[in-house]
Amino acid sequence: TPTPTPTTNNNSDINVNLKKDNLYLMYCGRAFAQIALQHYNLSLRDSNKAIQYNPEGFRGYFYRAVSLAGQKKYDQSVQIFKQSLQYEKENSKIEKIQNVIEQLETCLSTGPAQHSSTSSNPSFPNTAQ
Repeated sequence: TPTPTPTTNNNSDINVNLKKDNLYLMYCGRAFAQIALQHYNLSLRDSNKAIQYNPEGFRGYFYRAVSLAGQKKYDQSVQIFKQSLQYEKENSKIEKIQNVIEQLETCLSTGPAQHSSTSSNPSFPNTAQ
């Protein structure tokens, strides 16, 4: 009689993936909350952690870009917004993000003096939710 071959237990792989997904969502949620509080250093940290847990997740990149824009690092923000587009599939969100990119590029082209602390940041759509 043939010897049965051992089967692999995929439950541990599933548990690891669920843990990563949960941590990704937790860090995204925290980044969103920190952005609402205008704590951009903390939101940047949390969005970076989210990206570590899901390198192809749109929200992590979106919150990273918003955090950088909140810190008035518009050139970096534009790069990350553009990067986030490769992970988003909804056309309506893509159009909104492209509008934000245009606003940020306008900020860059007019120079930092036009966007001092007295003027507000570009408006960011709530597209990540």
